[in-house]
Amino acid sequence: MAAGKLVLLVALVATTTNRAAAAAAASMEGRHEKWMAENGRTYEDAAEKARRFEVFKANVERIDRFNAGGNRTYSLGVNVFTDLTDDEFVARYTAAGYYSNATSF
Repeated sequence: MAAGKLVLLVALVATTTNRAAAAAAASMEGRHEKWMAENGRTYEDAAEKARRFEVFKANVERIDRFNAGGNRTYSLGVNVFTDLTDDEFVARYTAAGYYSNATSF
């Protein structure tokens, strides 16, 4: 009887966890769609959108973890660059990216 209750409890926890994960994924997709609309972002095709969503998701998770850390004098936020990897941002918007693409003389 106790084993049956344990199995039921494990099944209930697994179901709850799966629902929470699905809700979090849907919420993140909603955040991405809202962000795209707010920033006028469109992508070439579904594959590019899926790739950019994964980058966006990873960056938002990093932002949320940082901000949850507390005891900071500043916080991070989602902005127009949130669908870029660190390397893409550096290559496009910093002098380091400019000089790394320059030809040598």
